[in-house]
Amino acid sequence: MAWDQFLRRLLNDPRVIQKMSDHHLMRSAARTSISLFYRAYEVLEKAAPFRIGAMNRRIDKFNSLFQEEYRKALGKKP
Repeated sequence: MAWDQFLRRLLNDPRVIQKMSDHHLMRSAARTSISLFYRAYEVLEKAAPFRIGAMNRRIDKFNSLFQEEYRKALGKKP
């Protein structure tokens, strides 16, 4: 319990956050993770562009259905 409070205080300290963000390991880790994300996205886009389009259509359909049901539920309640 005391360990959690210590970590919470430490990680919420602006000076510690600034030192961590200025550290070269943090910067390289962030750069690497963003690079991997974009590489994976490009590979997926080249490999199966029709799948991404189908996924977007599914998301749009779910979103519209959710909004419709939400509006119906709001209309039923006084």
